[in-house]
Amino acid sequence: FRIGSKTTGGLGNLKPLGETITYKCFDVTSYDYYRLSSSLNQDWSIFEGIETYRHAIDDSTCSDYSFRLKPESFYIFGSGFGRDYGGDSGERVDHIAVREAEVDYDAQTLKPMLLIPASSIKGSLSHRTAFHFNRFKGIFADDPDIIEKNTGENNAAVKAIFGVRSNIDNNGNETGHKGHIYIDDIYIEEHAAQSKVFDHIAIDDFTSAPIGQALFNEETVHTESITVSIILILDEGIEQKFKNALDEAIADLKRGWLPLGGMASKGHGVFIEEKKEEVSHA
Repeated sequence: FRIGSKTTGGLGNLKPLGETITYKCFDVTSYDYYRLSSSLNQDWSIFEGIETYRHAIDDSTCSDYSFRLKPESFYIFGSGFGRDYGGDSGERVDHIAVREAEVDYDAQTLKPMLLIPASSIKGSLSHRTAFHFNRFKGIFADDPDIIEKNTGENNAAVKAIFGVRSNIDNNGNETGHKGHIYIDDIYIEEHAAQSKVFDHIAIDDFTSAPIGQALFNEETVHTESITVSIILILDEGIEQKFKNALDEAIADLKRGWLPLGGMASKGHGVFIEEKKEEVSHA
């Protein structure tokens, strides 16, 4: 159960902490109802009724694809900017991994965390889902007339699972809709990750000398493993043929056939599923 904004990215995920639920029915004309505060810090003693909370999961309403991945080498989810790196050495990195502050309630401070955005995982899975759905239907790129009609948001599987961006048609009606897949952002403590800076040099074809304007470097990350949380909400719009295409896309990700993040052409971002026996051994 999730509330608030950015729920498809993992925010607003709540669960009861106790085994009981308190409630009270109010007369809307009563003084008790008038003085009732919306603050969660109010006096809860006014809620007299008690029900036993029973956690129930109906497996027919969702599919849980959660699994663990281990990187083959390094990966990078870029922040889009650089920073000074290496303390007193004065080294400058042009492209660093994205970080986001997380609230540490025990220490009462903000803790910087490495971030793997859910949107990056979702984008890769969306493209691969469209590929497999078209493969099942016999739609291939050698027919240019139907490419645009079966890729991106125009692909039936992508439209049903990942949603369609908001748009207003000529009649003023809302045509977009939210997706049915929930992929959580992944946060990694910096001390649990190793970073490595890769330097990139472009060589001039005529002089065989480095091109000065094309010198840059990037900070990549390596971790032991990451946990990917993916939940698909099943309803009438999620047909089995759409789900089959998503299953194949997730299988590709687990096999290492679907790189995540940047610099994939250089071999980064390849992940392999971590088996349960490997997790217990670690």
